[in-house]
Amino acid sequence: MGVHMGGSIGNERVLAIEGIDPSLGQSENCSAARPSAQTWLLAIRPRTLPAVVAPVLLGTLCAIVDGRFRAVPALGALAFGLGVQITTNLSNDLLDFLKGADTPQRLGPMRVTQSGLVTAAQMRAAVGVSFGITALLGGALVWMGGIGFLSVVLVSLLLALLYTGGPFPLAYIGLGDVFCFVFFGPVAVAATYFLQSHRMTLSPLLAGAGLGALSTAILVINNLRDYEGDAAAKKKTLVVRFGRRFGRAEYLSLLAIAAVLPFFDGRAGSILASASLLFGIPLAWTVHSSEDAEELNYALGQTALLTGLYACCYGVGLLLS
Repeated sequence: MGVHMGGSIGNERVLAIEGIDPSLGQSENCSAARPSAQTWLLAIRPRTLPAVVAPVLLGTLCAIVDGRFRAVPALGALAFGLGVQITTNLSNDLLDFLKGADTPQRLGPMRVTQSGLVTAAQMRAAVGVSFGITALLGGALVWMGGIGFLSVVLVSLLLALLYTGGPFPLAYIGLGDVFCFVFFGPVAVAATYFLQSHRMTLSPLLAGAGLGALSTAILVINNLRDYEGDAAAKKKTLVVRFGRRFGRAEYLSLLAIAAVLPFFDGRAGSILASASLLFGIPLAWTVHSSEDAEELNYALGQTALLTGLYACCYGVGLLLS
């Protein structure tokens, strides 16, 4: 994740940290009329995409363990998940700017609409294109998974827009954590498994719940870091509603949930996932003790890596059982 400490770190450094050409941020007239490919790469937030890859990988590993792996449905689930995430990111970039949540003082990575790299009209068009492509991919999943899968596709598409948009945006009323837990956890893992197997078992649900807890932990750090800006913009995240102490306790609780759930799987190897969370101990200490944005950004990135490690360990543990 890029770092932007209350405006003291310039746009050039933020772009450089994100792997984007720093010259993009050096002029107010930086071709907003025709944004570059690098600008759109920044807009889709590639460092958030592993949060989609991890549950699809874990659901696929569960299918492999049960002898029901099918490559095309697995790739379809991955493509649709990436589309939903990208649509959510683009919509969030636009709507947080329009609602005043993204300002030059924000502490996280640069947002392209707020920075002027992309106009609001261009971002609206990008959201529309991304949503359309993702809807087509969702149609393919319904064809593969059956009409019963239509509800999963429709709700996923709807929430991609309602996360920041609509009359009751989830991120602004404290439901972002619930969305993240459910859709980056049990729904994503179980849906990937079901598309390949056309049945459901306990393992993908438990594995998904653990993964959802860790994905939500990433969001919690983001909300701790952005506490002051979110409060000023009336973005009522759970951290804004209940305070930083609640956010720190929530982070620790989510790690504990992810550690405990594999013990209920009934397969000895899945406990390997619990062991992987030993690497979360220093991260928990950082989240508990620090309000420094740069340290929280580091913990956020490491928690994302821990989420991927957890998914791999859970899947490998199932293979070894």
